[in-house]
Amino acid sequence: MVSDRDDGIAIGKLHLYRESELLRGESGEEISLRPQAFAMLCYLVENADRLVSKDELIEAIWKKAIVSDDSLTRCIHDIRQALGANGRNLIQTVPRRGYRFVSSSPAAKKSVRHGMWLIAALLALAVYVALVFGLQDNSSIKGSTPPVIAVLPFVPQADDDQSKRLANGLTDDVITDLATFPEFSVIARETSTAFAKRFADTGELAAEIGADFVLKGMIQRNGDRIRISTQLIESSTLKHVWTRRWDRQAGDLFAIQIEIASSVANRLGNGEGLIQALGRADAARKRPSNLNAYELYLLGTENITRLTKESLTEAQSQLTRATELDPNLARAWVELFHVNDVLAYMTGDYQTHRAAALEAAERAVAIDPKDAEAHAVLAMGLQRNGNITQSKAAFEKALQLAPNSFEILTFYSGTAVAFGDLSRAATAAEKAIRLNPEYPSWAAGFLSSAFFNTKRYEETLKVLERQDSSSFSPLRWAVHVGSLAALGRSSEAELALRKALEQYPTLSVEALLDKLPFPTEVEQHLKQRMVDAGFPICAQIQARQTIAADSRLVECD
Repeated sequence: MVSDRDDGIAIGKLHLYRESELLRGESGEEISLRPQAFAMLCYLVENADRLVSKDELIEAIWKKAIVSDDSLTRCIHDIRQALGANGRNLIQTVPRRGYRFVSSSPAAKKSVRHGMWLIAALLALAVYVALVFGLQDNSSIKGSTPPVIAVLPFVPQADDDQSKRLANGLTDDVITDLATFPEFSVIARETSTAFAKRFADTGELAAEIGADFVLKGMIQRNGDRIRISTQLIESSTLKHVWTRRWDRQAGDLFAIQIEIASSVANRLGNGEGLIQALGRADAARKRPSNLNAYELYLLGTENITRLTKESLTEAQSQLTRATELDPNLARAWVELFHVNDVLAYMTGDYQTHRAAALEAAERAVAIDPKDAEAHAVLAMGLQRNGNITQSKAAFEKALQLAPNSFEILTFYSGTAVAFGDLSRAATAAEKAIRLNPEYPSWAAGFLSSAFFNTKRYEETLKVLERQDSSSFSPLRWAVHVGSLAALGRSSEAELALRKALEQYPTLSVEALLDKLPFPTEVEQHLKQRMVDAGFPICAQIQARQTIAADSRLVECD
């Protein structure tokens, strides 16, 4: 219960004195609150019963200073502690959106002497936004708030120092690896540890800390073996949405720690990660008019993975709309790169789509220079346009930011072929598959290229089995048919060649090589494999008109 008093604002049995910056208890005793927490309490009371976003609170309390969500979370926790047993009911957490001070008295909104003009302005703005946006229940105008995950300290089942060190190290590594994925926010170790000590109940902890998901883990040592289990819990339902167990020889504890941390991070993160999949499921149940920028981004990424012209066109529409709602959503620009990059190969309109892809990549890096995938797509865009030196530098930055990301390693494995770094390409492909053995179909193109150019044809074909041949690009058909021919599987190669030419009637060695900025060694290898497989060598008349005279093959001049 909040009510006006001449000597302050009554919050239940407490009294808030804004001008003297005091919070007093029932008997008049002073209740200590840090300046930022006190200012935040005053701001929430001024705006009682209204949802206040995190961004608004940070702007109001810290002004121009750069702070993390952890600072805000600690203040909310301190306020609730100060308000006592009723603190959680008075300060409500609205997941992903912000906080609301709940009052049964409208007087709370007018009790602060100097706040009237601000409240009136905010109410007027709220009415205006409601009218403009048709009273839609959007989380914000931008609508691009990613989910929040809290990683609780892994629990050692034994009390020995080695188990404790492994538990602490594993917790730190999982948080560090997860933090490289901009698809969600990760609460800092210090904050999640402090809250884990205060709240044994997962639901209460998640509500207090403002997490959409909670990751818990346990470590057990039994002789020379170590068992580690993890659970991902959805806060709103308390459902276990993912569990995983490892059973390893104790041998190299550090190697185990890195492997498991990377596996967890890649399973939850990346465009195909579990958290994104849950977000897509929620978005798919909404009306299109209610989708916000982040949800449009999620649906766009899903359409990209289908690898058809229709799905890519739909993805382009969804992602473009996402950037219109939130021009600073870097991940939407990253995915627009992928859409145009794939369409370039599928449609043959390389000039238009590669220019659009590079522009999207440049926008992504400018918006978020710490996004590893933004640097990776920039590297690919530069490579497609022949800027090899700059491309290498951009990829090194991406690998530095996220050395254990399945997606970054996959992108690098395919693009390093164009650098002539064939050994590094294959090594990156091997590591990517170790990190994510159940890799998605879109990865097949990159990984197969790395194996094909190191003449590992069996592995090339195994990787390509993940992708439906109906979505093969001309290059993918060349690699597939060429590998079959190199292995002496003539009848299969002949059948595959017919399918390739049915899908791409103008496909030839000359036409394909003209569009691919490969180094000489890679180009000659691809040419030989295609010739051996029976592909037409020279471009047809229509395709020949787009090939520069000095780019034509000697056999076709």
